Amino acid sequence: FRHLLGYRLGTVVNLLALVWAGQVVDKLLRPHVSHAYARAACVLLVLSAEHLLFEVNNYMVDLLALPLMLEATLSILHAGEWKNERRNLARVAFLLGASAALKLTHVVMIVPLVFVCAWRALAARPFEVRRLAKTTLAAAVAFFAPLVPFMLYIYAETGSPVFPGYNDIFQSPLYPPRSGWDGRWGGLGPWEIAGWPLLMSFEPGRLSELGVYSGRISAGFVAAVVGGLMFWKRARFRTLCVVFVTAALLWSLTMGYVRYALYLEVLAGVLLVRLAALLAESFARDSPRLRAALVVPFVLILVAQSALACLYVLRTEGSQRPTFFTDPAGYARESKYLFRDRSLRALLAARERELFDGVEVWVVSGEKTAGLMPLLNRRAPFVNVRTPEYFITEAAREKYERALARFEGRRMYSFALPSDFGAALFELRFRGLQATRAERVELPFYSPTNRVPVYFFEVARLDAATRAREPTRTRTAGELPPDAYRAEVSLADAPATLKPGEPLTLFFRARNAGDAPWPSLGDERGGRRFLLRARWLDARGGPTGAAGADSPHTPYDLAPGESVPLPLTLRAPHAPGDYLLEAGMLHEGVASFEDRG
Repeated sequence: FRHLLGYRLGTVVNLLALVWAGQVVDKLLRPHVSHAYARAACVLLVLSAEHLLFEVNNYMVDLLALPLMLEATLSILHAGEWKNERRNLARVAFLLGASAALKLTHVVMIVPLVFVCAWRALAARPFEVRRLAKTTLAAAVAFFAPLVPFMLYIYAETGSPVFPGYNDIFQSPLYPPRSGWDGRWGGLGPWEIAGWPLLMSFEPGRLSELGVYSGRISAGFVAAVVGGLMFWKRARFRTLCVVFVTAALLWSLTMGYVRYALYLEVLAGVLLVRLAALLAESFARDSPRLRAALVVPFVLILVAQSALACLYVLRTEGSQRPTFFTDPAGYARESKYLFRDRSLRALLAARERELFDGVEVWVVSGEKTAGLMPLLNRRAPFVNVRTPEYFITEAAREKYERALARFEGRRMYSFALPSDFGAALFELRFRGLQATRAERVELPFYSPTNRVPVYFFEVARLDAATRAREPTRTRTAGELPPDAYRAEVSLADAPATLKPGEPLTLFFRARNAGDAPWPSLGDERGGRRFLLRARWLDARGGPTGAAGADSPHTPYDLAPGESVPLPLTLRAPHAPGDYLLEAGMLHEGVASFEDRG
C-alpha cells in the first residue's frame, strides 16, 4: 500500500481492515440487534477503543490480522450451518494461519478457537476416523501454508522456526534458553498474571507505552464469566465466552501487552452488546422500562470507553506526530505531497544519495534507525550491535565475528539520532567497533520540509588490544592526577567561511593522551564529567561576546590512548569578521585541561 499510494496514504489499509472487521462485528450482532441503525451504532462503539484507533495510522501489522481472526470466529460459531465441513474448516485454518503469519503472538488467541474446532470434530456422530484424518490434514496444510515460508527461512538462519521466542523449547544456539517476555508489560508474579484481565485496568502503565486504558477487556472478561454462567445453554454465546476467557488468560500468561490483544478488545465489545441483548430478551420481554434498565448500563460502559478513546485520539497520535485537530495547517501544507511520497530516496539531494550509495554494510547502533536504513540503501547487508540478547551465547558471538570477517574491506556505516549518539558509540565500542569520520545529515522524511537530523558516521574495527578491553562506565569523586589532564583534540574538516549566525555541527575527535582513564559518569549528581568546550575568539585571540558551545559528555570511560568523536553544535558569530574557534577538553566543576597545562 505504501508503494502504491505513498507514505501518507499507505496506512489506509488499516482503515480498510477496520471496515472489514466492522462488517464481521455486524454479523456477530445481527441475531441480537435487529434494528439496522441501532446495530450500526453498536458496531461503531465496539470498534471505538483507544488501542484500535491508535493503530490506524501506523505501519504495523496488528490491525491486518483482526478481520481474519473475526471471520474465523464467526465461521466457527456457525459451524452447525456448514455444508462442507472439510472445506470450511480448511478456510478457518487458513484465516488463523495467516493471522499467526502476520504476528506470531496471535497464537494465544488462536489456541481456544482450535480447541473448539477439535472438540466439535471429535464430538461429531457417527465418529469416522478416516473422515477426521482427512479433515485434520486439510486444516493443518491450510494453517501452516502462510507460516511455513518464513519459518523455514528463520530456521535456516537461526536453528529455530520461531526465533527468538520459546528458545527453551527450540534451543537455537544464537539465543539464551528462555521463553521470557518483555518484563515491562503484564502482570508480575503468578497471582497477578492470573488476575491480569481484571487488574490491567488499574495498571495502564504496564499495558502499553500509551499509559491509558478504558478497561474494555476487563469489562468483557466480567461479561464473559457472568454471562457465560447465566446463559450456558445458549451454545453460540457460551462458545464466545469460553473462547474469550481462555484467550484472555493465555494472553495474560504469555504477554499482557495490550497491542497484541486487539482481537480481545473487539470481542469484549461484542460480548457486552450480546449480553445486554440476552438480558433484555430473557427478563424484560414485555416491559420496555425494564428492558431499558437492563440495557442502558452496558450502553453507558461502551459510550464512556469510546468517548475516552476518541478524546485521547483527538490530541494524541499513536506514531507521535501532531493530530489533524492540533495542527490542521501542518496537514494542509503536507497534503501537496499526497501520491508523491512513495520513495524517501527520491527526495535526497544528489550529494546525500551519493553518500548513502557508498554504504556497503549497515551497522545498526542507534535507536529507531534500523527501519530507515533500507529506505536509504537496501542493497547493503546489516550487522546489529544494538541488541544485547544477540551476544549472550558463544555461538551468537562467533556468528557476529564471522560476519565482520566476511565484511572485511567493505565500507561500514551507521547513523544515530543526535540524542542517541552517545549510546550508539557505547554499543559500537562494546562490540569492538568505533565511529571514525562523522557528519550531520538531514533526512527528508517523505517531505522536503520534514527533515530528521542524524549523525552519519563511518565504522571501523578497533585494534585487537583495544577490543580486548571491555568499555566501562565509572564514577569519579573529584580531581584526577595531574598527568590525567592531557588530551589531543583534532578536527578533520570544517568550513573556512560561514554566514553570520549560521548554525553548524562540527565533529571533533578527543584522544586521552594522559596516564589515567577519564570516568564517564562523574559524581553521584551527574556532575564532574568530561566534555569538549568551544568558544569564539577574535582574529588576535581575544575574547568575544559570541556564544560558545559544549559537546555531549564522553559516552564511556576513555582509557589512555583511546579516542572518541564528540559533536559540537553552535552558531557562527552574528557580527561579520574573522574569528578563531578554540576547543578543548573540560572536567566539569574541576578545571579545563588548559588550566592544568
